[in-house]
Amino acid sequence: MDKICIVRQMSEIVEFAILALATWRLTSLFYIENGPAKIFAHLRGLAGVYYVDGERRAKNELAELLNCPDCLSIWFGALVALSYLVSENFTWLWLPFALSTVSILIEKVVSYGKS
Repeated sequence: MDKICIVRQMSEIVEFAILALATWRLTSLFYIENGPAKIFAHLRGLAGVYYVDGERRAKNELAELLNCPDCLSIWFGALVALSYLVSENFTWLWLPFALSTVSILIEKVVSYGKS
């Protein structure tokens, strides 16, 4: 195996990691996080997500989707994958989301056990 082939494979692994981490981050943002100025909480409310005694409920199909992180990850994964299929250059569009995920994971590891 020559060096060019190894570099190409490493590039594909890095691209996959970026896409996977971005998919997780997007899912997390839309499923559970409030976001700055509570923008994601507001969007969930507009989509029909509401709470009864702290339990999430849904008024419609879109709200049902937003209440299901496994379902959301499929749709965000499809969006991210489609953008990659259109052009590999779109990988860098997802980089901030991937870096955010890594930052969150590092913070959780560093603060584990501290209270």
